[in-house]
Amino acid sequence: SFGEADRAQRHADRVRSTGRPVYLEPFRGLSRVKVGPFDSRRKAEETLAKLEGQGFEGIVTPASGAVTEPPGRGIVFREARTGICAGGE
Repeated sequence: SFGEADRAQRHADRVRSTGRPVYLEPFRGLSRVKVGPFDSRRKAEETLAKLEGQGFEGIVTPASGAVTEPPGRGIVFREARTGICAGGE
């Protein structure tokens, strides 16, 4: 999750440039960058592996069920202390 909305948007734009569907999700005052939805965990994991091959990191998560979130599974990214990297929730 990103504390600054503009950093989340820049990261979302970088991920979107890979041709994946990307959206932002508010989470406890932060912004999550998510990819998806996917019909199955297997498909989400395959996509994550491809993104990791392109230098991204993330985790597969079930959909939160939020009204603004597409159904299915997604990949979540977060900001680390030294740049953009993978993370959990």
